[in-house]
Amino acid sequence: AAHHYEEDEMQVFAERIQHAADEIAKEHTADYQMAQGLVLEYFHSEHGKIDTMMGADWTSRSTSYWLVMNDFVRRARSASTISMDELNNSSFILGQIPETKENIAYINQNLFRHILPQIRDIVARYRVQVLEFSEISSLVTYLNLAFNTAILVLIALYFLRFVGKSEKNMQYMYVTTIWALSMPPNFRKKMYHFYQK
Repeated sequence: AAHHYEEDEMQVFAERIQHAADEIAKEHTADYQMAQGLVLEYFHSEHGKIDTMMGADWTSRSTSYWLVMNDFVRRARSASTISMDELNNSSFILGQIPETKENIAYINQNLFRHILPQIRDIVARYRVQVLEFSEISSLVTYLNLAFNTAILVLIALYFLRFVGKSEKNMQYMYVTTIWALSMPPNFRKKMYHFYQK
C-alpha cells in the first residue's frame, strides 16, 4: 500500500495493527492477573533473550515474558504510525532510521527468534497446569463417586433392615385387600378366578 501511495489502505492496515496490539495487551494483562504457579514464575523470571538496538548494533539482553510482550505491543503500536515516505525509504541502516522503522526492525529481528518461542513456552506451562488440574478434578470425582456409593449402600442396608423388622407388624390382610380393590376391574376378575381354582 505504501509503495503505491494508497493512504486509505495504509490507514486500514495501521488500524488493524493497533487493534491487534490492543487485544494482545488486554489478553496479556488478563493472563498475568490470573497466572499462578509456574506460569506466574514465567511472567516474572528473566529467561528469554531479546535483541535491541544500541546505536548501530544489535545487542542481546535477558528479560521476562511480561516485559517482552509489553515491549512488543508498544513497538507494534508505534510501528503502525509510520508514514508512507518513511516506509518507502529503503534504508534500514541501524542508528540512522527513525523510531517507527526501528520498531519495525525490532519486530522483524525478534518475533520468530525470541517472542514466539516464549509464547510457545508459556502455552506449554499452561498445558501442564491444565493437566494437573484435570488430574486433581479426576481424583475429586472418583472420591465423590466412592463416597456417594458408600452412602447409597448404607441407606439400602438400613432400609432392608427396617423392612425385615417391620414386616412382622404389617397388616397383610388389610394391605392386600386395599391393593386388590385399587386394581382395574378386569384385573380383579382375573385374580379372583385365579385364586378360585
